[in-house]
Amino acid sequence: SSSDGSDMSTQSAPNVLSFQYLSGQDVTILLSKNAGRYRLQSGSFEALWLLAAELCARLKRSLDGVHIMYNEPLPLQEYFDLIDAHFDHRVAMRDLHTQLEE
Repeated sequence: SSSDGSDMSTQSAPNVLSFQYLSGQDVTILLSKNAGRYRLQSGSFEALWLLAAELCARLKRSLDGVHIMYNEPLPLQEYFDLIDAHFDHRVAMRDLHTQLEE
């Protein structure tokens, strides 16, 4: 396991590379043999960011004129729900700390 929270990668085919995070979420990178395209897929949007950021950075460094796009509408409601849940947990933790100090 690595410091970024991902386990060792597993490869199931020459053009497919999958990673599983310690949380159990997984991300798969698929390479199109003929079109020269990469596709990242995962069951959860938040699991995509680490590999997407690294893949984009590497492609931009090595290829001139590379085009990076996301073909579907961004799941913003899911993203905002995660932020709200994180905020609620932080508030609850602060309240518990306050109670312990009293």
